[in-house]
Amino acid sequence: MDSLSGLHNRLLDDQHTHHVLVGTGANKQVLASQRKVADAIEMIFPGQISLVQIPYSWSGTPTNQKNFDQRSRGLVFMLIGASCAYHYGQSTLSVYENGIGAINLPYSKAEVGLDHAKSVHPLSLLYLGEFVSMLLGTQFRFLNPFVFWTKSQMCESLLENNIADLLLHTSSCDRPRRLPQGITQCGACTSCLLRRQAIAALGIVDPTPYENDGYIDEKESVHLRAMMYQVQTMHDLLNQSEPWSAFSKEYYALDDIVDQISSSRGQNLDLMRKQIIQMYQRYISEWRLFENFIKKKVVSNAGIYAYS
Repeated sequence: MDSLSGLHNRLLDDQHTHHVLVGTGANKQVLASQRKVADAIEMIFPGQISLVQIPYSWSGTPTNQKNFDQRSRGLVFMLIGASCAYHYGQSTLSVYENGIGAINLPYSKAEVGLDHAKSVHPLSLLYLGEFVSMLLGTQFRFLNPFVFWTKSQMCESLLENNIADLLLHTSSCDRPRRLPQGITQCGACTSCLLRRQAIAALGIVDPTPYENDGYIDEKESVHLRAMMYQVQTMHDLLNQSEPWSAFSKEYYALDDIVDQISSSRGQNLDLMRKQIIQMYQRYISEWRLFENFIKKKVVSNAGIYAYS
């Protein structure tokens, strides 16, 4: 969903640039979806994109124990993309990911280490760029042009150009389903909920078929409660007299992001802080809209969440 909307935004900004899209993965259904989306974009912007798919698979390695957490797969994706970019004579790989998902702040203080994916985190991209530059012997960078955008904000251009139906071909689920009805997204994991929140904020009907469609059952509601708890925490912090001080004290990784990115790439530190604050303020506002789409009230230890 982010790749589609990010590409669409980039094509609208510059309709004279040719974009090489790199698709990878071990899932045939995902690879097929990549081709569908690329074909649809090609019809809108003829001659401006090329799709290169480099599938990978664990088949043929029966003696190796598999790690199904796959926390390293993001690194594999980035390296495949970097190899493709280098093959085409490019020194930059653009990754399209909304800032909420990229920075991926913890939902609670209990989340540590492998609980949290960091494959497209701003510092991960910075460090990986340094690593690939060392391997190649020349400067290489990973860039995310949408690191200060919300997911809904990225998708606005699709709605404005009447092609929001393309969202149906995209996948967000952390744990894809394989149901007889063709439903492949659970609708209740954090990635699905962020997807649903973004689409709800656009004010359109979500075309995605979910296993939990229109409600969150008791077994799955822990993810929704965690996200709502985080949003309420952010709301309280950003409404203090010194929002950055309060926000970065709670989420200390934010200071590392602005300090290291500012130092390495010469970006204005104060501007980055302002952009991060504005992004999370917008995200909180989008959650108010999403609440109207949640049919079942979810109660946490602090009660039903409401925003002042």
